[in-house]
Amino acid sequence: MRYTPLLILVITSFCYAQIDRAEIFHKANNGDASSQSELGFGYGHYSSHRYNSDKSKFWYCLAAKNNSVEAKVNLENRLGEGWDKQCTDIIKSGYIKKYNEYHESGANLGSVTLKEEREEKYVVPSERFWKVEWSQQECPRVCKSDIVVKGQIYSDEQKTTAMYGDFELNAQGKSSVIWLFPETEIRINIEGSKVSVTEFVQ
Repeated sequence: MRYTPLLILVITSFCYAQIDRAEIFHKANNGDASSQSELGFGYGHYSSHRYNSDKSKFWYCLAAKNNSVEAKVNLENRLGEGWDKQCTDIIKSGYIKKYNEYHESGANLGSVTLKEEREEKYVVPSERFWKVEWSQQECPRVCKSDIVVKGQIYSDEQKTTAMYGDFELNAQGKSSVIWLFPETEIRINIEGSKVSVTEFVQ
């Protein structure tokens, strides 16, 4: 029981972080240059798990359009002369890719469409987790490399055991579930219809 106050503090801090981030996105999408620059900085920080250079430039370009000096300096250093013209395409592309949308951590974004061809490679997007499930396979050969993963995974459905490396997974004889971290690569050597992938926000 003595740990209860600490647990409450951690949960409360997490909730406030979610609310604050949602508010920043709300302000940024309503044209607040300070919030846009804050998002640009956050996505541009190498040590952040949210690091995404394209999203960083998208938000800084929007902030620059709203006369943020910080954003203009950042873009000039990163893109050089003519950054303002480049921003036109960066902003257009960012809206198409929905960089301006906010999702709560853990939100289910739905199924990922896989190709039917074998040996297809996929990479988990930044800020996303993939839950990968496959059904039992019958195979006339040795199926030690039905699913090949390079990167970081949770090896169980409850996400209790994290592992990093190169993995060759056998789908023969049983069904299973793994979670893939952002930027992890997966190659599927069985029919796409035999594998289910669901995308979640990190």
